[in-house]
Amino acid sequence: MFKRKVFGSLAVAAFVLSLGLTTFGQSAPVRGKILIEQPDGTKVPAVDVTVEAYRSDLSRGKLPVAKTNRRGEFTFAGIQLTARLIIAVGGPGISPRFLKDVRPGMENIEIVVQPGDGRMLTEDEVRTAAAESGPAPTADMTAEQRKALEKEQADFEAKKKEVEAANERAKRGNEVRQRTLKEGSDAYSAKNYDVAIAKFDEGYQIDPEFVGGAPLFLNNKALSLRQRAVGMFNENANKPSAEKLPAMAKVKQDFSDSIDSYRKAWDLSATATAGDMNVVNQFKKQTLDGSREAISLMVRTEQAVPETAESVKALLEANIAADTDEKRKLETRLILADFYRVSGDADNAIVAYKAVLEAAPDNVDAMAGAGLSLVNAGYINGDDAQLQEGANLLQKYADAAPAGHRYKADAAGLIEALKADKNIAPQRTTRPSTRRRN
Repeated sequence: MFKRKVFGSLAVAAFVLSLGLTTFGQSAPVRGKILIEQPDGTKVPAVDVTVEAYRSDLSRGKLPVAKTNRRGEFTFAGIQLTARLIIAVGGPGISPRFLKDVRPGMENIEIVVQPGDGRMLTEDEVRTAAAESGPAPTADMTAEQRKALEKEQADFEAKKKEVEAANERAKRGNEVRQRTLKEGSDAYSAKNYDVAIAKFDEGYQIDPEFVGGAPLFLNNKALSLRQRAVGMFNENANKPSAEKLPAMAKVKQDFSDSIDSYRKAWDLSATATAGDMNVVNQFKKQTLDGSREAISLMVRTEQAVPETAESVKALLEANIAADTDEKRKLETRLILADFYRVSGDADNAIVAYKAVLEAAPDNVDAMAGAGLSLVNAGYINGDDAQLQEGANLLQKYADAAPAGHRYKADAAGLIEALKADKNIAPQRTTRPSTRRRN
């Protein structure tokens, strides 16, 4: 029975969510252009003109003064969405003008002024004139300009509603994430993996593309799935085959779903931008460590699922690429080879074991795995050369492995079977062949 506990570094302490929720700001700029109408009807940019903004939603209040640039453009940044402004314009060589009912988010304002004495209106003059001017934004706006302004205001209102709705969705999503994270963590601590899996999946489904949170829920769901698989395996490993088979099918499904969740987390983390990396890097480490352990458990319980091969290979290769410890890299390569063997892919297992033996010729686990896989492939393919190579490796393994090693009995049995069935006896060599199959 498989007894090893696997809570480790991804236990409840790992369930810490640092949500960098993307929400929309509560402010917007106001931008526009001041043009001077010339006697011939042409319009030129008003350069270095003073632009003042007064809060018409308040009895008093003025923003910092802006100046137009060489293109006649001005900007007021970071205006509260609820604010309403009166824009007043004045400066050398022009007559003062104002524009009322300006709202944050309006970015294509155009105010046309006439040549004049350069006088600036006072705040009281601006407010009084705006109050008496009626609904028209300015006296000198054309019907086309007025229509464009009205459309801009309507577009702004629509955008504001969209922003408010998005903020509300983000708020609700954050609340659900925090709730499901806690409920899932509590269930995991109580070993109620059914509830933990459901809660972590609920949190993930809030926004499956949210790189700042979804990978954590996927990692936690994967961890819970693999723990449920191990528990079910331990409970049923010693039962009669007829009773054990349905349980082992569930074990395989949980391992498969666990690998799938880890793969989704890894792929999603790979889409992160530079600004996301502080949060995402901790998720990526959880994904790599967790997936490596899940695959190792799937192999050691001999419940490997062939359909997961592509994801298993991708996740283990990512582990190898990220690791700096050569011994651990070799162990990860051996896990991949073991996965191929247990899942019935003898050809890939042979290649993977030989890659380990090239780096570590005396690795007894790789000798045994390669030998078993070669004999299996030899019987399937009717290939006596593979059977001979397998017998040679199994004998070398039997000579080198310590007493009680897990494959000793299997190796001895296969060597005797090969002698009896195929008249193939081991040929001792100094080291196994590392010729790869094409």
